[in-house]
Amino acid sequence: VLIVMRLGREYSSLFEMNQQHLVLLNFLKFWRFARLLNSFIAIEKQKCIALRQKLKSQIESTNGWKEQALLSEDAAKVCNEEVKTLREALKIAAHDVAAAMLGKVNPELSQSIENGYEGDDINNVQVVMEDSSISTED
Repeated sequence: VLIVMRLGREYSSLFEMNQQHLVLLNFLKFWRFARLLNSFIAIEKQKCIALRQKLKSQIESTNGWKEQALLSEDAAKVCNEEVKTLREALKIAAHDVAAAMLGKVNPELSQSIENGYEGDDINNVQVVMEDSSISTED
């Protein structure tokens, strides 16, 4: 601003300006610079506000995903425990059914299975089942 004022004073004779005109001209130049500076500051503030809002939404989104992950993990643990329980119940039911079926065929084998069998399947045992869904009377 001082440089502009000195240059204006030096070259004022070329344009036939008096001191009041130079002061007004310098004031307008300074005003223009201040407005330009304020415009840049306002633009940067708007960018900063937009960036803060975007960051806030990203944080909220991350927290939402984190909560969903924790809920999914808890649900997976519960389901896994339920699957284990159902698997054990199915094994017990399968052993009971096998023992009942073998009781019809060979009572001695069914007692040995009930007393000491701990495997998952029955090997080398042939069981004959009666199908109650097929009827001969129509």
